[in-house]
Amino acid sequence: MRVPSSLLALCAIALSGVVSAVELQTWPGLPQDNAALQSGALTFVRHCLACHGITSADRERLEAADFADESIRLELQAFMLGREEHLRAVAEPKVLKQAFGASPPDLAAYLRSRHSAQGSSADWAYTFLLSFQPDANSGTGWNNTLVPGVRMPHVLYGLPEMAQKESRKPKEYGPFRKAGQDKFDKRVSDLVAYLVWVSGSGQKFGHGASGSAERAGFVVLAFLAVLLALVYVLKKSYWQGVR
Repeated sequence: MRVPSSLLALCAIALSGVVSAVELQTWPGLPQDNAALQSGALTFVRHCLACHGITSADRERLEAADFADESIRLELQAFMLGREEHLRAVAEPKVLKQAFGASPPDLAAYLRSRHSAQGSSADWAYTFLLSFQPDANSGTGWNNTLVPGVRMPHVLYGLPEMAQKESRKPKEYGPFRKAGQDKFDKRVSDLVAYLVWVSGSGQKFGHGASGSAERAGFVVLAFLAVLLALVYVLKKSYWQGVR
């Protein structure tokens, strides 16, 4: 029996922890925003690809992207490995499992599984990336209010926007701190935009299903309808002979 990839992702996830009842923030971005897509792609390669691959990020999909900066596309394609040419994590699976206790999942498959009545998968990813807190008792030095006990470190902590966000005290430098926070939130939103686009996950990310996904759905339904009609005719013919 074949186990669904989303279930494997949930079982093997290196982010494992107890999901809390934290209210999800609404992702403010759009997957059609090319500027955000480029920014998010660069952030993904430099901060996420070491541990997380994305099987849905194939060469054909990247070539279809409208990247104004061609160097970003080339940087992504440089990490494409294997016959299927998809984005695979840079680090070896054995090393990652030893470091985190489990293999980090394919991000597209995992995030699709986070769609719920609380919000879209994009909302979940946006909230998760904004919910890291320092924790001296954690092996990584970090915890997450959305997923307590998370094994993933705060990979975006080294961003310049993060440093600007933390360099101001709220009471003394309110407007400046707000500016730093906004820049960091925008960087996170751009990263989520890239994950939305590259996953091709349609409605489970809170946006309408792609045209190809809709066409595939209609083809499957049409096939099942024809199959049902043939089975019904065969059944009538068979039982007529028996009687």
